[in-house]
Amino acid sequence: MRIPSFLRFLIPLPLAVALAVGLTCSFTTAASAPSTVAAPSTVSEGQKLFFEKSCGACHSIGGKGGSSGPKLDNIGARRDATWLRKKIVDPKFNNPETTMPAVPLQPKELDAIVVFLASLKPPDTPPSSGMMPSSSKPMEGEAVPPSTLPSGSDSPASKSVGGASPAVIARGAEMYRENNCGSCHRLGGKGGTVGPALDDVASRRTDEWLRVQITNPKAHNPKTIMPAYPLPPADLDALIAFLRSPSTGDPPPAPSPSGPATFVGSAACLPCHADLSKEFQRTVHSDALLLAHQIGSQSGCESCHGPGSRHAATGDPKLILNPMKLAPRRNSELCLRCHTGQVSSHDWQTSAHSQAGVSCSSCHQVMKQVVSKLLRKPANELCVTCHRKEAAQFAMVSHHPVPEGRMQCVDCHNPHSGVNEAMLRMPANDQCVSCHAEKQGPFEFEHPAVNGGFTEGCLSCHTPHGSPFKDLRKLAGRGLCIQCHTDKAVGHFDSRPDCSSAGCHTEIHGSHDDPLFFR
Repeated sequence: MRIPSFLRFLIPLPLAVALAVGLTCSFTTAASAPSTVAAPSTVSEGQKLFFEKSCGACHSIGGKGGSSGPKLDNIGARRDATWLRKKIVDPKFNNPETTMPAVPLQPKELDAIVVFLASLKPPDTPPSSGMMPSSSKPMEGEAVPPSTLPSGSDSPASKSVGGASPAVIARGAEMYRENNCGSCHRLGGKGGTVGPALDDVASRRTDEWLRVQITNPKAHNPKTIMPAYPLPPADLDALIAFLRSPSTGDPPPAPSPSGPATFVGSAACLPCHADLSKEFQRTVHSDALLLAHQIGSQSGCESCHGPGSRHAATGDPKLILNPMKLAPRRNSELCLRCHTGQVSSHDWQTSAHSQAGVSCSSCHQVMKQVVSKLLRKPANELCVTCHRKEAAQFAMVSHHPVPEGRMQCVDCHNPHSGVNEAMLRMPANDQCVSCHAEKQGPFEFEHPAVNGGFTEGCLSCHTPHGSPFKDLRKLAGRGLCIQCHTDKAVGHFDSRPDCSSAGCHTEIHGSHDDPLFFR
């Protein structure tokens, strides 16, 4: 028999295995159903195990439950009990690549879950051995109604903090509010949608399951984004009592937008900014800043955006700090609170970039990892978006190999500070000879234009980015030399095109042999 494609989507959660069995249920025939599951009461036992094994964490019935695995609505009309049992015990029997683990169940537990899932079928399906009577079968997409559960402490809904006083429930509501549970979960139609709604949690989860989920959620789902809340036992019991109380449908009041804003933690940002948070978690900032479990502390999103209680309560963008809308100087000051190891505030504020109104966010994309160091573009591409003149010079015949990618703008320039208005990493001559060491000397006879005694040094003759003349020269031939040596403009071998290529002053950067730099 061909296996339906939906079975390929079973997820690797241990607790989901019991749920996957529902995928296999079909008509349970008299020949295939053992006598131990024939009693209708085992349907209730199966539903109880369905809750306790957290099957609903991955699979839904009647629109309620997880979405990681296939829906189980009407599964009883698609799979028989034999296939179901085999799938639970050995999930790989029909799909060797499945990541679904086997669920260790006692025989009676296995039988009960099979009967419960087999009962999930359209109401007009004829009953068979091991099924609920047609009059008590659930409608399409529904689980067994709570009224069919046995009374007493064995019912999952009855395993609550019994007899909780109004004061305890009120304390639980306070814990719900203080820990921003509503940021991810809906209650009474209000709250986030990152996590499942909590309106019917009393009918879906036991107290023990809730305790584990609150204090160590990764025990149920290692990939969950829900942070752990290690609450004191009394507060934990109060929170569970609140979730189980009849008044749970009335959500706790939202934080007041009046008064000074307070820190509420990054979890409060997720309901509206889930996409941004997902991108942010891929950045180098995330490990240092996104500490969502530190509720109430200046961490995570609020490290840069400031206390967010008023914004979280109203959604008003004017009630939260947006660094992108700050003046350049203020924007950079925000970043420099942490990045003092890269540049001091004084160095940045006195730099040419800062003076020109450039801010950190002009070049860096804080919320998204685009290229290394959170740059908006690769460094060379980023620089020429503003420095158009230099971009044109790099297109000239003679140029440093920046367009070819063999050099970077930041090899010579420090974008955060610098020793001069060009933001060079070191004085111009030193910068040049860091690569062109053969021109450095010291020479016995030095050319003043080279040592910078009364000129710009290397930049007296060369343009650093690009030139239409060879060797990055500012001018061609004798024209370059007579800018200083005006007395040689006429009558001094003026028929020769170039002072050095004419074979005379060949050691033009300096010489150990001749003061006129002859060979």
